[in-house]
Amino acid sequence: MEIVNKNSYNSVLRHHLKIRQNNWRPESTFPLVLWPYYATRTTYAENYFVRHTHYECWIVCNVEKGCLQVISNGKVHLVKEGETILMPPGPHTFTAVNGETIQRTLGMEGHLLRLILENLSLADCIVVKDFFTEEYEALFEEVYHLLGKRDETDAPRLSLLAYSILMYAARFVPRKTLPYEVIMSQQFIQRNLFQKITLQDLCKEAGCSRTRLCILFRQYTSFSPGDYIIELRHKYAKDLLATAPHMPIKLVASYCGYRNQLYFANDFKKRTGMTPSSYREKIQKKSDFRDEIFKNDSSV
Repeated sequence: MEIVNKNSYNSVLRHHLKIRQNNWRPESTFPLVLWPYYATRTTYAENYFVRHTHYECWIVCNVEKGCLQVISNGKVHLVKEGETILMPPGPHTFTAVNGETIQRTLGMEGHLLRLILENLSLADCIVVKDFFTEEYEALFEEVYHLLGKRDETDAPRLSLLAYSILMYAARFVPRKTLPYEVIMSQQFIQRNLFQKITLQDLCKEAGCSRTRLCILFRQYTSFSPGDYIIELRHKYAKDLLATAPHMPIKLVASYCGYRNQLYFANDFKKRTGMTPSSYREKIQKKSDFRDEIFKNDSSV
């Protein structure tokens, strides 16, 4: 079943809209695990609005001038000049209020987007201050430039920039329940999940001893650092197997930090009771069954 995003906007003020946008999705086999799909600079006239009934992108919107009313998943947010809104996938509406509004917006997508957002505590809509620093501007401008080039040799760099932006955004999420050492370790794991991670690496990043880090992980995540990494890798693997049906198992293993496909398959079966291929087939059958029910219900 294909979910269609229906857009609507204020047609009376449409001719006042000023937009400079670069967007691109590679047509090659490059796996879009995480991808900055578009970057825009937009000017809205007062009362101009854009509404999306379904949206799969995570959005960063910086208001440079004016005030923007945002309705995201049914909740209303007022984003003032100098503020930034971080929005999860879902229905939303942007409306310029109290005069002209100028904003920079970046939209991100990918097979692992929702899982990464959840793990970085970015799955909710929040409004933050002081987000648009020189560091973020450099990231935005590079994404904008590379999307405009549409050069497939830039695809790995764009994917890496997407990760960098998510990690940057994660700094602005209120984290009152987790100690600094756990937060820094989790972010390090997210950035390096595709490669070998040692306890020594985590201790260096967190700035604490092995004993303290293990105690904190047990206390706040119910896992040891090693088990936490394995648990996260298997969550990623399940998500990739479900959302990227044509991605080779070997590549799934690589993205989840396994250099050996056979070891990955054995470890996956030990934890789930089925091979990666069997798991993918099971998920696909469930999806096909739901689509058939939806089709039958729609025809009644």
